[in-house]
Amino acid sequence: MPLGLVRHACNVVAQAVGRSYQWCRLQWFRWIYPGLEVGRSVRLERGAVLLVVRGARMRLGDRTVVGPGTHLASEGVLEVGADSYVGKGSIIVAAGRVTIGSDVLIASNVVIRDQDHGTATTRPFRLQSLDIDPVNIGANVWIGANACVLKGVTIGANSVVGAGSVVTRDVPPDSVALGIPARHRPRREVGQPAAI
Repeated sequence: MPLGLVRHACNVVAQAVGRSYQWCRLQWFRWIYPGLEVGRSVRLERGAVLLVVRGARMRLGDRTVVGPGTHLASEGVLEVGADSYVGKGSIIVAAGRVTIGSDVLIASNVVIRDQDHGTATTRPFRLQSLDIDPVNIGANVWIGANACVLKGVTIGANSVVGAGSVVTRDVPPDSVALGIPARHRPRREVGQPAAI
């Protein structure tokens, strides 16, 4: 069945039975990407893009919301836990593995990548292989707007990453990380608000 016909049929079905545009887009992505696994009540906002390379996997947990203009790409394994939110314009790329726990809030324009290019001076950057190291983000983490999380980083559960921070090394659980490069501050007290 030609892809244009499937897209048209999905639009007709959406209008006929009152299904949402988001539901049809999710079905469309499921159909073209066999490695995509979507939980219940996942919401994909207008303009969000999913890309799952052949042989790769992407899993979006139950009730996850992917904001407008967001790009999620998996060339390896990308997992987002239940009840998480990925904000408008964010970019998450998994060349190897990116794991995001449940109840994670990722604000607008955040970049999370598990790779970068080699930097040898003998060859152009575009011809060098990727340097890949997994990224792990624990449960109940809040990443502020315009933050950047780089390869090889683990952010512990219940932590906060300040807006505009660049995370280049691990952040312990229950911490607040701020700055460029991000430095973690004393641990948050359980039940206390983050002091940013």
